[in-house]
Amino acid sequence: MYWHNLCRINYTSYDVRRGQDIVNPRTDHRNIMLLSDSQSDADDTSPQQSFLYAQVLGIYHVNAVYIGPGSLDYNARRVEVFRLDTIRFVPMAKDHAFGCHLIPVFAEGRLHPDGIAMSHAAQDGMDWKMYYVNRSAPLFH
Repeated sequence: MYWHNLCRINYTSYDVRRGQDIVNPRTDHRNIMLLSDSQSDADDTSPQQSFLYAQVLGIYHVNAVYIGPGSLDYNARRVEVFRLDTIRFVPMAKDHAFGCHLIPVFAEGRLHPDGIAMSHAAQDGMDWKMYYVNRSAPLFH
């Protein structure tokens, strides 16, 4: 695993010129905004886009060889990687049980796949098994 100080992102501006942004997790240039690929509830004619906001905690890559189904060769290829912190809910009776912005870990699935939970009053039938901690949520008010 290789660690990097900077991430340079090349782009084409609206006036068709080349530009470059630099992300550095150790400076104020660590906050990023991305276009979301998820479908919004708005209709297709809506001019609004959904965006994702994040704070880059680290920049890494690995050189990996894939040997699973569909493998073409044994050549190493560069793969960019990241990992966010994960948490689980603590009992609601504890102070500050919900004091941060949480993002569901969709790949882990629902806590109750059938939608039936311990209590209908708690409305926890749709909870996810795990959540990412979005540390930068207060920065984007």
